[in-house]
This record gives sequence, C-alpha cells and structure tokens, in this order.
Amino acid sequence: MKRGRKRKSGLYGGKLLALALFVAVGIAWGISFDAVVGGSGTETEKEVFGGLTAVFVLTAFTLAVSLMGRGSGLVIGVDNRISTSKVQVVIWTYAISGAIICLIAQTWVGLDKGFDALFSGDFDFEPYLVLLGGPFLAAVGARALVGAQVENGDSAKPPGKPSASQVVTGDSGNADLVDCQYLLFNLIAVMYFLGAFIEDTSAGLPSIPTLLFVLTGASALGYVTSKAIPSGPPTLASISPSVGHVGSEVTVFGSGLLFPRDATATSHPTHLAQFQEVQVMVGGRRAEIVDGTLSSNQAGGDRFGLKIPTALEAGKDYDVVALNFRGTATEPVKFKIEQAKRRGAIRRNGRKAARVG
Repeated sequence: MKRGRKRKSGLYGGKLLALALFVAVGIAWGISFDAVVGGSGTETEKEVFGGLTAVFVLTAFTLAVSLMGRGSGLVIGVDNRISTSKVQVVIWTYAISGAIICLIAQTWVGLDKGFDALFSGDFDFEPYLVLLGGPFLAAVGARALVGAQVENGDSAKPPGKPSASQVVTGDSGNADLVDCQYLLFNLIAVMYFLGAFIEDTSAGLPSIPTLLFVLTGASALGYVTSKAIPSGPPTLASISPSVGHVGSEVTVFGSGLLFPRDATATSHPTHLAQFQEVQVMVGGRRAEIVDGTLSSNQAGGDRFGLKIPTALEAGKDYDVVALNFRGTATEPVKFKIEQAKRRGAIRRNGRKAARVG
C-alpha cells in the first residue's frame, strides 16, 4: 500500500511541475503578446512572440496528453522501457512542429517572410522527409522485428521499469553503441536545425547540410538492422578443459555471442572478420580468440577457441566473462590455472630410478 501511495505521489508531483511550467510560459506569452498586439513592437519582439507561442502550444499539448494519462506512451515501448526510436520521433516532431507554429504566430503580428518562405520554389523539403520520416520508420521497423523475435522465442523482452538511461542502454543496462550513435547523430542535427532557425526565422525552415541528414538516416538504418539480431541474453555454458596453464588453448561453448556481419551470406562464416565483435575476459584480461575456430548455428550454439592470457598466476581460479557486440556480458565461468611441472624435479627422479634399476 505504501508503495502505491508513493508512486501516485510522484506522478502527482510531476503533473504539478508540468502545470507550473505551463503557467510560467503562459505568463511570458501574455507579456509578449501585449508588446506586439496591433502590429506594434520591433521585429525582434515579434520573433520572440512567435517562439513563445510555439513553446506555449507544445507545453499545453504535452500537459493535456499527460493529464489524460497517455503521456508516457510517447516515449515508452510495450516492454515498459524508454524506447530509443520513439525518443527520436518525439524530438523531431516537437522541433519541426515548434518551428512551424513559430512562423505561423509571426504572421499574426505582421511578420510573414518566414512562413512565405515555406512555399517558395527554393525551399528543399526532402531532407525533412528523412529527418522526420527516418526515425518514424525506424521505430515501426524495430517494433515489428523485436515483436516477431519475441513471438518466435528468439528474444526475451521481460517488462522493465522506465529509466532515462534506457535511451542509450540495452536490456542488460550496459551502454549500447548502436543506440548511442543513433541518439547522438540526431541530437547534432537537431542542434543545427534549432540554431539555424533561431538565427534567421525570416528564412523559414533552414536548409539541412547533406552530411547531417545522411548521418541520421544511416544511423536509423543501423538501429533497425541491429534489431534484426535476436537480443536474448548471451550465455557462457562451459570451457573445455576447465583447468589449464597460461598460454594454452581451450574451447568456449555458449550462445548469443556470435552474430554474422552479413546475415544474407550463403556460406557459413568461420573467421573473426565475418562476425560482429566478441570479447572474452579471463581474470579481467582480454583473451585472444583463435581465428578460424568460430562456429555458430541457428539453434543458438556458439563455439570457438581461446588462448589463456599469460599474465595470470598459477594455482588460482579466474572468472571468464564473454561480451557480445552489444556489450552485453555473460555470467562468469571459472577457469583454474594449473601449476607448471618442474622439469628439474622430473630429471632427478629419472636419474634416481635409473640408479636403483
């Protein structure tokens, strides 16, 4: 009962904060409106009025959705985690719609240049199809792929607890390189968009450099492609033999570790370069994977050779942990470094035996 009350109190406090923000923005908007009403006011004051109108409308919209109890659905996926792809869609939806609202509001006070520029023949709208449509298609595609994997039993997506860190982390809680790249490239593009728009609203929506929308499109494609690979937790089943000396070669057995770089390849990969990166740590030291020994099958079984690092002490047990290309680690498996046999003692025993004979 106490937990339920605490959760309701937190939600209530969040809505109060949103309401306070809405009131503050509304007051600022009212002051700005009073300064430009009737067409009076400087051009800068009119531009500020347009920006405040955009913030006011978007804040009102967000508050209304939140009060209806549906606000979390904007960024939270079906697994009750913050969805990286949904966050990208929301960021670009708010940025572009806010800019358009700003331009419309400026026309109310006699500043028409920016809005008229949207309909001129010089305006290139195609980059905006990539910036807004790319994240949307990525979100839909990722949801379809992951949903199919869960239904087929290839991936596990147990319900989680929403956390802001999930924008850049995987289900295991570790930072995900693909998610980080996707978010970072989009943030860079949004920063450029907002900066260029605020600098000169009379030009309408700014022209987007080819490099930026190509990077955001490529990162969206990489994000969806990564979702095509089952994201079940990797496991390290065993090491054979489980006892050996430094520098020896052992065989690792596990699952969820080896993923081919080319999922459409007709031949079965066996070399390191043909797989996504995998790491194995023995006692915190990275071990060398023996090229040409890697094997993976559709049932999820992975196997490869491994060389035990030399900088380990004999007679001790060490944790062996494997990480797949997502950076998701397995549970540790023990490996013992055996004592090296002393050759001098063997020769002395041999000589003694010869004399006795």
